[in-house]
Amino acid sequence: MSGTVAFEVPPGWSAEPATLPYTLGPGGFTLTDITVTAPAGPRPGGTWLAARLS
Repeated sequence: MSGTVAFEVPPGWSAEPATLPYTLGPGGFTLTDITVTAPAGPRPGGTWLAARLS
């Protein structure tokens, strides 16, 4: 299986890289590092992050 994973973050946030290609064999997995940056200042409550495969 191969495709692209896109990292989705709330408005005003950033993810670097925002997308990455991947290739996985049967039973395979991969690890990677991304940097998520939140806007300055306190934000009460929780938030969401998502990774979508295509």
